[in-house]
Amino acid sequence: MDSGDYIMTEYNDLSINTILPVLKANNQKQALHIMTGYAARAIRMDQRKLLELISACERDSVSPGIGDGVAIHHLVLQNIREPYILFARAPQPIDYNAVDHKPVDLISLIISPEMEGAYNLQRLALVSRMLRDRVLCECLRGADSADAMSALLHEFSHPLRKAA
Repeated sequence: MDSGDYIMTEYNDLSINTILPVLKANNQKQALHIMTGYAARAIRMDQRKLLELISACERDSVSPGIGDGVAIHHLVLQNIREPYILFARAPQPIDYNAVDHKPVDLISLIISPEMEGAYNLQRLALVSRMLRDRVLCECLRGADSADAMSALLHEFSHPLRKAA
């Protein structure tokens, strides 16, 4: 993997599998290709198939670029038992066709098991709230390692989890 070091960590309700502090991508397609490489290995799925499913899901919906330099990809799958969450930071912001037309530098990929039902939406809501927090986002942008990003995500997930 050429996207810098990464870390796998788990919190009580929010299991973050992979953190990429240096996502080297020139565009959304390339960023998604790199991220699905990590995800496909973790969930034991063909990367091409995973990419097709995410692309098909997003083709008919709003851009994953939610604004303020943040994008969240989300997919629900039948054939996995555990959720998979990846956070990535791009040193060079990427055009993501975001709702505010700003390039994206913080990206999350969430893959949830269909059998979890409402928990999928709770997980997505928690990640969305975290990445809408401007203080957290600025701290993530300034973090110097995957470990530092992990600590920030852990710290910010606790009060939000109680509110969720």
